[in-house]
Amino acid sequence: MSDGNFYAKLLVRLLSEDRFLLTTHRGPDPDGLGAELALDSLLRARGKDSIIYNHDPINPRYSFLDPEKRARHAGESIPPAELENRTVVMLDNSDLERSGDAGKYIKEDQSNLIVIDHHDGIASDYQTYFLNSGAGSTAEMVYYLIEQAAGGLTAEVATAIYAGIVTDTGHFRYQKTKPRTHLIAAKLLEAGVDTAKVGDRLFSTWSTERLFGRAKLYENLRVDEDRQMAWFAIRRRQLDEVSCNFEDLDGILNELIEPGEILAGMLFTEREPGRTKVSLRSKGDVNLLPAVNRYGGGGHRNACGGTIPLDLEAAVEQFIPLVAECVRASSEARENKS
Repeated sequence: MSDGNFYAKLLVRLLSEDRFLLTTHRGPDPDGLGAELALDSLLRARGKDSIIYNHDPINPRYSFLDPEKRARHAGESIPPAELENRTVVMLDNSDLERSGDAGKYIKEDQSNLIVIDHHDGIASDYQTYFLNSGAGSTAEMVYYLIEQAAGGLTAEVATAIYAGIVTDTGHFRYQKTKPRTHLIAAKLLEAGVDTAKVGDRLFSTWSTERLFGRAKLYENLRVDEDRQMAWFAIRRRQLDEVSCNFEDLDGILNELIEPGEILAGMLFTEREPGRTKVSLRSKGDVNLLPAVNRYGGGGHRNACGGTIPLDLEAAVEQFIPLVAECVRASSEARENKS
């Protein structure tokens, strides 16, 4: 199906409803939040009753994207009647469990659910699921939706979309970055995006504790014998020692695949006893999804994650061979092509 038909179907599906609850995954990132804010503006402009409601509050670093404080969260005191009997639009997330508290407003038969996402591995049915894995970000998808609706772009909406695109394309470096991605960015700048401000707020407002957290990570750096995989593994108590939290580690994983030899990087974080979160990044054609899919995880071929129901050491020991299989499979595929 062409992109034009895809977004036309999505727009018709959205405009067939009147009351919306927009949500994303736990710990809203700039892509999920930017997509929410942009879609909320579009729906309101069409006279719809729309509210943004997430499990977690937004990170203070991203508060500049939501100056009107439209993004509500489960920690607030909100009358249930304000949230009930709405069509739930889940953005940048296809996993109902990751929606947290917002998930309780989804009917058991999912008849009031619309999913808008760009992650790999799930097919569209054009009624509940609208997935475009060719898009570099969900914010990009909402941009096309606004374009399909012939809607306008305020500087605030353009900034929200731009932040989502910049972060989810890795500063326009990831494989899903296409010529159209740059064309969209140009139009967003024309609409009033202040790129210096966005860059500073997204990437230059970390706490000093991030430096101490990074030092702890590098104390635990490991590289395999072939120098194709590198990983960090850290416990919560190690971060507590330097007053660092998991959010402060965001983005550091990308440093693992900066060396030319390293094809896959992993960050293992012990969230609680018997539960280890793993985040992954890879280069080129190294598809890491098979590794995380075994644990119900997901994401993109080159950027994905999941939760392993094991303590830290056991999780690392069990998971590293799975990533090695992914690296080996990509190598074999290249050899077969040649």
